Amino acid sequence: MGAKKAEPELGHFDCVLAVSGTTPKVGKLVVFKTSLVFKSEMFGMDKVTIGIKRRDLDALDATSALTLKLQYKKTKSLDLQFTKSQKPYDLIVSTYKLTTGERPNFAVNDRATKGGQGSSSGGKKKKYDSGVGGAISYVTDTVMDFYENGNEKLKDILRDASRLGGVKIPPTPRLPTVDCEQVVSRCLFVRIIGAKELLAMDSGNTSDPFVVVRYRGLECATRVLPLTLTPNWDETFHFNAPPGKDELDDTDEVELLVYDKDFGGLNDFIGYCKINMAGVKVGEGDQERTAIFKSKKSDLHERDNKSPKSGNKKPGSKLLHDKELFNKPLLGKGDLPSKDNPQNGSGKRRREWIRLVSMPKDHEDSKSFDLNHVKERLMFWEGERQITGAVEVETWVGNRHDECFRVAGVPLLKKRDVEAEKALAHYVDPVTALLKVEIIKGRNILNLDDDGGSDPYCEVALVDPKGMKPEQSQATHYIDDTTAPEWDRVFNFIVAKPYSDVLELRVYDYDGATSFDDLIGKVSVPVSTLRVNKGLKNTPAEQWLTLVDKVGNTTNAAGEAYGEILVRTYLDEEYFEHLHGGDTSCEVGRLVVDVLGAEGFSDKTTTHCVVKCGPYWSRTPNVEGSNKPRWNQRLRYPVFEPGERVTVALFEGDAATAKYLGRVKLQLSCMEDGVRYSSKFQLMTQDPSSGVVKKTCLLELGLQFDYHAGGSKVAAKYMTPALPEKWYLAPMKDEEREKVTKAQKEIVVLKLKNASPPVSESASKQMLEFGKHEVNIGSIKSSIARIQRVVAGFDGISKGLTYSLSWQSIPVTALMQVWIVYLVYYPNMFAPTCLLATALWSLAKFPGRYQRVLERCTADEWLSQGLPFAPPTEEEERVKKLKEEETKKFEEEETKKAEAEAKEILGLSKEEKDAKATQAKLLSEKKAAKEKAAKAKAKADAPKETFSWESLNPLAALQKQMDDVFAMITMSQTVLDQAASCLERVAGLLTWEEPRVTAGFLCLILVTAWALVYVEVVTRFFVKVVMGIVVKTLFTIVSPAAVKFGVSAGILFVMRHPAIFPDEKTKALQEAKSRAQKEAALALTLANEDGDDEASAVVAPPMPRAPPSAPIAPLNVFFRMPTNSDRLL
Repeated sequence: MGAKKAEPELGHFDCVLAVSGTTPKVGKLVVFKTSLVFKSEMFGMDKVTIGIKRRDLDALDATSALTLKLQYKKTKSLDLQFTKSQKPYDLIVSTYKLTTGERPNFAVNDRATKGGQGSSSGGKKKKYDSGVGGAISYVTDTVMDFYENGNEKLKDILRDASRLGGVKIPPTPRLPTVDCEQVVSRCLFVRIIGAKELLAMDSGNTSDPFVVVRYRGLECATRVLPLTLTPNWDETFHFNAPPGKDELDDTDEVELLVYDKDFGGLNDFIGYCKINMAGVKVGEGDQERTAIFKSKKSDLHERDNKSPKSGNKKPGSKLLHDKELFNKPLLGKGDLPSKDNPQNGSGKRRREWIRLVSMPKDHEDSKSFDLNHVKERLMFWEGERQITGAVEVETWVGNRHDECFRVAGVPLLKKRDVEAEKALAHYVDPVTALLKVEIIKGRNILNLDDDGGSDPYCEVALVDPKGMKPEQSQATHYIDDTTAPEWDRVFNFIVAKPYSDVLELRVYDYDGATSFDDLIGKVSVPVSTLRVNKGLKNTPAEQWLTLVDKVGNTTNAAGEAYGEILVRTYLDEEYFEHLHGGDTSCEVGRLVVDVLGAEGFSDKTTTHCVVKCGPYWSRTPNVEGSNKPRWNQRLRYPVFEPGERVTVALFEGDAATAKYLGRVKLQLSCMEDGVRYSSKFQLMTQDPSSGVVKKTCLLELGLQFDYHAGGSKVAAKYMTPALPEKWYLAPMKDEEREKVTKAQKEIVVLKLKNASPPVSESASKQMLEFGKHEVNIGSIKSSIARIQRVVAGFDGISKGLTYSLSWQSIPVTALMQVWIVYLVYYPNMFAPTCLLATALWSLAKFPGRYQRVLERCTADEWLSQGLPFAPPTEEEERVKKLKEEETKKFEEEETKKAEAEAKEILGLSKEEKDAKATQAKLLSEKKAAKEKAAKAKAKADAPKETFSWESLNPLAALQKQMDDVFAMITMSQTVLDQAASCLERVAGLLTWEEPRVTAGFLCLILVTAWALVYVEVVTRFFVKVVMGIVVKTLFTIVSPAAVKFGVSAGILFVMRHPAIFPDEKTKALQEAKSRAQKEAALALTLANEDGDDEASAVVAPPMPRAPPSAPIAPLNVFFRMPTNSDRLL
């Protein structure tokens, strides 16, 4: 009696909870009168239950025909996939009486905003049955409400405390949320398998065919296969799925153009066809993976129930096996659709033969100038060709985390799509890896010279087989007259997925500056076939590779082998894993960015914004002809590193004519959990030549960072290094690290430049802060100004003490005097009271932190110009000049006194000075002779670098010197920036720049103060009880007369005559004379010695270097604190 009745169910719907980067969870959404509950049904292997109370539901978004987004508790979101999302949307809207707006299939819960009383009973209190059951239900509900709302209440209290100071926060708009990770991960894959019955365009009834694939202004091409009419390319290309579409339409056609490659001339047109993608679901890749996963789970469940040994399996082993099944490709090579296996073709992958036809007359290539069609137009007298042949293709919608993405070709921008710039676009940084090549040695290298052997050296080149990118190459030194050279050199390259490049190792015979070097042989290795290494110990083994000639033969006409080289080469993706993103298991939270609008333009213009957070980029639509553009876009990004920055930049013009107007930048570690930072931020730009800062306009933004698991993942992340461990355990040289970092950014710039719509090179470099890798004197001046500002902040401590003792504030000075009197009686309490005062001062800085975070979002006008503070006024300049004159006069007097004392101490005799000079001269001559011999030996032993024709060009040599100077200046910029950042982090420990670090530091201060007080109490007890007995015993043994005698002897010793016991000044003169005599004797001995005593010298072996290690946890926290480096223009 009195038990709580079960709530009636209003409806349930089958759905999938799909979070990008994790296993999809199949289950049901159950609608109750007061709540929504999602329960997974994964055969008991992965139970997940998520409940949303009606009063917590904020908005419902069913703009996608397959996805229903539930936004609740202001910051959280739940994305569910249905076969049709309209039915659950209608039921929830009608049951909960949600308000719909102008946007179709988007509703908000107005009752949830009115004091949180939007329950099913219309704001009435819930009634409980009398008796024990009702009391238990009441207590349970009360505890649950307190548990759910306690964290929110604590956040509200901290939020209100940080906003003390009159900051007016604009209301949070209700906008549909776009998940950037979900959009950028979906890809359209096009696999060009082969062709048959192609036209013969060359003599001999053959062709050299290749295929050009076009989609939405992007273009990519297969490799050329010579002398064939039935080519087999088997190449895969990927295109980003259009954002905002759940289903492709007639505008999403994929065009295929087949050409005959004419080397040295114009290409011949063979045929044209297109793939109709209308009706293809953009999210079908996720659904197919979910279905396969579910069927595999079912098979495993049945198999495990039948297996008698299933109970002997280790816990978790089945789950690991399931993840391996889920990560497999959807369709392997053996599962391709065929005549014998037609059911495979009915899946989401579509494989078909498409007949080639003539170029449509209304096609853009027929109307415009294209080199591939010039030859066809010039030979008009041949008439229209009869196109024959067909192309075999396969298309499917997948994910950028699929295995096939590793080798899929990257398209390039063929034609700028103006319409694409009018829609929201998303991008993601390419997955980059470090290609490490170790050239160890060679054996049996072919002898091309008349003497004992060739002069071999090895060139390492990274080649694009399609010729779209320039070749990158590095070379070893050459070794004279040998067939078994030992180079032992390591080279690093940066490559990006898909790994389409080819690594070529070419061995040459060095013939000097008078002729060209002869190619002995080469080895070609596709980068996609290399092993991806993980860890430091399991590096791939060394391999002997056989050299071949250009044709592919291993021997020459005389039957002589070209030789072999021993190499170790592999890919290492762990060096840059912190830049990739996508693995939601590593998420520490999610960032929501509201790009609302801008104002302050004098004229109407075209504007757009670019947002960057970690590896994710977004580009808002162009707003044309407006001086108050509005975007009203809410973007959500996964966060993997709390020390990452979010950057929102505003540009004037379209993609081709983008002009930088300013940016808002903030480190995520500055933000508190669930606090929305919103304002109209002032944008500024800086003239690169004059350095003058100009204010442009205002940008209205909203930023909110929501932690996962209550902030526990953020805390765990703070205990790990900011960079992958390999940056510490296998460190690179500073120059090599700078080179690798710059090369990685260049890859990102190139990809964005070839995207659709493109992001201009200047815009992407501005977002990536490319100026840090180039010579920038302004950066050096700004770093010095930052150091000066921090030092000036420490000067404020002395000013504060002066203020507290100057009676400018009577209460402050009175309290200061009370504290001094207290320390007179209790001097041992000095340290605890100082620590307590420091903690109180830091706590007093917490109010107003919200406003300081908003100020940190904008650029600092004075630091960007190299000034620590605003320029002083005329009165301040006059006072400063007077102080400088007084200081200069005082320093001159002190210098004169120091010089007089130095002359007195160094007043040695002439003989002593001559002996010292003779000794110094002999030692310098001996040292110079040793250095000369060492240089000659090093020059003889140094490896001989290969000759380059640029070495004969004086301009090239000068350019190399300039590059070295620029590299040195760039390193100086980096060192100064790091020094200024460290000082700013130290100063920010008490000013709440990073709230979690400051809170922890204050706890440490208070604990230390308490420990000192505890030690003081124990010490006082020890002094009173123990030392009292010792002192009484001492005075019992020693009489007062003895104490008087000791005091008198001490006074007489202090007032002694210098002749009896020399003072420090007399001792210095005596020691200087003795040292001069010894040096004169040593100089005489060296002058009489014959030969070099270098052989007799015993050199201590150098100390072994300590093994590298990753930074400890406190340093990891320290390096994630924000600095003013982000506020520089």
